[in-house]
Formats: sequence, structure tokens, C-alpha cells
Amino acid sequence: MAAFDLAIEAGADGIEFDVHLTRDGVPVVIHDDTLLRTGGMSRHISEMSLSELSGIDVGSWFQLNEVKGIFSGQTIPTLIGLLGWAAAKSTYLYLEMKPDPDQRENLAEAVAESLEHFTPMDRVIIESFDLDAIKIVKALSPNIKTAALFEPSVLTPPGFRTRRLLELAAHAQANEIALHHRLVNERLTARARAEGFEVVVWTVDDPKWITKARALQIAALITNNPALLVAQRNTVIG
Repeated sequence: MAAFDLAIEAGADGIEFDVHLTRDGVPVVIHDDTLLRTGGMSRHISEMSLSELSGIDVGSWFQLNEVKGIFSGQTIPTLIGLLGWAAAKSTYLYLEMKPDPDQRENLAEAVAESLEHFTPMDRVIIESFDLDAIKIVKALSPNIKTAALFEPSVLTPPGFRTRRLLELAAHAQANEIALHHRLVNERLTARARAEGFEVVVWTVDDPKWITKARALQIAALITNNPALLVAQRNTVIG
């Protein structure tokens, strides 16, 4: 939560975060599927209950000189807790579902249920590389905006083309396509917009992307350094 506060203080329009499901079916906000990197233990989130997770320090491992101590003692928030934090803010939420193979339906249902009473819903976008999970969310809550995530490896199969990528997104009933920056080109973004998809680009840390995104009519940029990109955006806009 400290990182999310810093992002908003830096001027970010929203946050992007990942959601996993605990053993007892609670959606929680954490990037990795294990605690090895952030909590110092090699246990999977899906193997632990919320009560087991709630007291684990997942922030002290990450200390930056300029914000030393801010992350110490941070714990894993629940999705409901994060939504409570966001309710009073004009903040976009890009929520990435990361289901274990046997949790796809349960995670999709838990996320959709958590969002039932959250407003404004037009500021929430559910995304996933697991396009079947996106389709389940859409079936449960047709009004929820969704995004199909694609990474560079999507180009690995021989013959893969823009047409196929957009077909996959359409089959998942996604409203947006969320592309790794290496996948972005003028042809793909123009064709996606023509077919009704907004285009979002992720892992964008070079400020030059501000000008490029405006030219390509990109809807949103997801970055590890919001302060840098916000400063560039303010310079470009004047």
C-alpha cells in the first residue's frame, strides 16, 4: 500500500496490481505467486490462508535510499482492503488476475464479487494473460471492463499475426488489449482501435513514450517510474 500511495503522490492517474487467491478463497494483492522474494519463505500464496499471510512483512526487503523505511512492516493487502483505499480517490485500477491453473473460476468469481459494490466501476479494468479467466469475469459481470494481456512471447509461434492477437482478445470479450512495449507498432494499434479495442502499453519506463503514445493514441501507459513519466507528460502538454 505504501507503493500505491507513492504512485498517487507522484501524480499517477492510477495503479496496476496483481491478485492471487489464498487457500481459503480470499483475493489478495501481491505480484509473485510465492513469498520467496518478498517474504523470505518459499511458500505459495494459494497454499496459505489469509490469517497465515496477514502478519508477514513483505516490505522490508525493498529499501530505496530516497524512501528508506517506508516499506518496512508492509503486509499483503486484501483486494477488498485496496478497494476501500481507492474508493475515495479518482484513481484508475488495473487489476491483473493471476490464477493457479485450478483456481481460474474461483479467482474470477472472487474478483467479480469483490467489485460488486465498488464505484465508480468505469475506473476498474480487469486484465489477465489467462484469457479464459477474463471471459469468466465478463460472463459474471458484463459491465466490468476487461483487458487481454499479451507479452513478447506471444509472437513466438510461427505465422502469428496481428489478426490472431485481436481474435484472441475478441474471443475473451475484452474491451482493451494490454501490450508489452516491444509488441507495439502503428499497424497493430490502428487496427485494434478500428475494431473497438483501447490499447494499453506496459513496462514503459522511457519518457520518450509520452510523445509516442500520444501519436499512436494509446489509452494508458503502465510504468515502474510514474514520477518520471508524469514529469515528461507535463512538459509535453505544457
